[in-house]
Amino acid sequence: MKKNIIYIILFAFVFGVLIYNTIGIEDTPCILHKELFKMKIDGVVVKKYIDKTQHSYPIIEIKEGSGINKLNLELELSALFDKIEIDDVISKKANNDSIVIFRQNKTFVMGFNYGCVEKNP
Repeated sequence: MKKNIIYIILFAFVFGVLIYNTIGIEDTPCILHKELFKMKIDGVVVKKYIDKTQHSYPIIEIKEGSGINKLNLELELSALFDKIEIDDVISKKANNDSIVIFRQNKTFVMGFNYGCVEKNP
């Protein structure tokens, strides 16, 4: 009887882990890609950090108008976080996957990449 209970608990645990890992987890990069794709950005980078209180997410704070917006670059694969610097001016049109970075007398155009097979969902 004890063996049956142990097997049932073990089966339920393994089944739960499998379900958790197969439903929705692989969609996360596409969700993040879609959110950034739809976003419009026009502002100056005022802060850049790894947020250790939030799973060490790479965060860029952008001053747009009178407000500051946080851009979470978790799972972004093109090293966008590493290439953006404080005081860069960033521009991105809505429904576009290109980000224009203005730094002193230089302009960089970068695409963002979350590894999502379904580009621009």
